[in-house]
Amino acid sequence: MALAKLLAGLCALFLGRRLFWLFVGVVGFAFGAHLAARLFREQPHAVVLIIALTGGVAGAILARWMQELMIGVVGFLTGGYVGVQLLVAAMPYPGRAIWFALFIGGVVGALLAFTLFDWAVIFLSSLVGAGLIVEALGSSARAMPLVFFVLAAVGIGAQAATAHRPPRPPRP
Repeated sequence: MALAKLLAGLCALFLGRRLFWLFVGVVGFAFGAHLAARLFREQPHAVVLIIALTGGVAGAILARWMQELMIGVVGFLTGGYVGVQLLVAAMPYPGRAIWFALFIGGVVGALLAFTLFDWAVIFLSSLVGAGLIVEALGSSARAMPLVFFVLAAVGIGAQAATAHRPPRPPRP
């Protein structure tokens, strides 16, 4: 599962804006992995991985067919995921505050996705990618916030550098 999270995190970190459908698939994967890990604790890891992959494939397919709807959905899910990750980084045992972070992060993520699509995708995909990579690496609790923010900054920088390049003229 760690290898799948690492690969999904790298895809979101560097390709989130360029391949929106892939970013939505990564969000579906992350959402499926977290949900399956909570609901099917006694099941083998293969079951959790299959549910996570199903969520990823479903997200990617929906993003290709219903892009406008999925912008809001992925904005909410990504914002909620990032809100929870930030809360857990600040407070290892957040208790019921996790629901507040999920809701507030989700609303902010959806609003960002609708109003500033390109920049929201760059920002949110970098944060999701960084979060998945940190989870996959299993960094110590002390280093986790620093690694998270460094990876997010690298992803934002890499995607922003390619965001506004003028298109290449066609070759004769």
